[in-house]
Amino acid sequence: MLLAAAGLLGRSLWTILQVEPGFNSADVLTLRLSLPASKYSNAAAHSAFYQTVIERVGAVPGIAAVGVTGALPLTGTPATTIEPEGNSNTDQLSADVITATPGFFTALKIPLRQGRLFAAIDLKGARPVALINEAAARRFWPDRENVLGRTITMKDWGAPYQAEVVGIVGNIHQAGADSDVAPAVYYPFAQFPETTLTQYMVVRTTGSQVRSDDPALQLGQTTSAVKNQVWTVDPSQPIGSIRMMDDIMAASVADRRFNLLLLTAFALAAVLLSGIGIYGIVAFAIAERTQEIGIRMALGAQASDLVLLVLSQGARPVAAGIAAGIAGTIGASRLLQALLFGVQPTDGRTLIGVVIAIGIVAAVACAGPIRCAMRTDPNIALRID
Repeated sequence: MLLAAAGLLGRSLWTILQVEPGFNSADVLTLRLSLPASKYSNAAAHSAFYQTVIERVGAVPGIAAVGVTGALPLTGTPATTIEPEGNSNTDQLSADVITATPGFFTALKIPLRQGRLFAAIDLKGARPVALINEAAARRFWPDRENVLGRTITMKDWGAPYQAEVVGIVGNIHQAGADSDVAPAVYYPFAQFPETTLTQYMVVRTTGSQVRSDDPALQLGQTTSAVKNQVWTVDPSQPIGSIRMMDDIMAASVADRRFNLLLLTAFALAAVLLSGIGIYGIVAFAIAERTQEIGIRMALGAQASDLVLLVLSQGARPVAAGIAAGIAGTIGASRLLQALLFGVQPTDGRTLIGVVIAIGIVAAVACAGPIRCAMRTDPNIALRID
């Protein structure tokens, strides 16, 4: 059962790793900035700070794009009630609401499907605009006709806030690669009516900083350059959670990876003990049948006959163990289902692979007794009392 569970978790992790996140994480540095309310008391002050920082960081050699967002991909964000214009669905609709600057989509290479991205003209006082992902377009307007130009109203952040959809971007996994893509609405950071103290800066480098003889040194230099530009604007500004986007992706599956490694360790220990047990049982059984083996050999038994004899001794406990393990795996399907992604607890290929692996272990465990049986001298075996 442990080996089957480890196999299922392994396939599940592999499935997750093959999921397309919807953005390009290579060479992307992220930093968390938390503006103190005592110094930045309104949205205008926030916007001015980040606009200046983005301009200064973007001018650093080796920086390809810079953006700011209220929520990084794969880290999750609370769902918000949304009312789309012209939607006939009476059910309450919700979406991930994310603030972003124009450079956010460029820095993560999130593709534009229709319309336009945010621009420098999307400022406070201008016509409120929004971007939606493909999942939101399908959910809010199933007919997918004339989506651009329609309005959406956000209701959970104070007074209802209405904005016009000006573009559709590709789906990204906001809650994690092992979660379904949820509808998402992006609002320009400069226009958003609510002030959020914590934001994340997303910086795409040209790649030369991290592909060199000393990547850690080059990355450290880039990080220092970015931090210095932030501190040039505000010397007292704290900077935290400095991570590469690749590290965030790895962290998003860290729990599953740990569970897999832990269960695999237990499974390998169980397989090793099983192999030792099979060897002991078969060796003892063969020792008890030494005279029978001698008689068989004296009567002209072939080596293949002895091999089948030994394997039959080990096949019975192995078959019983396999049956019990499969039954246990199926019985614990509800528990396993919570740990799996894209794989069913009764996945046939995985269970067959486990059966084959156990069969190989049993065959190896029987190899020693087989050699002993084939080396048995009939004359000596027949004289044993």
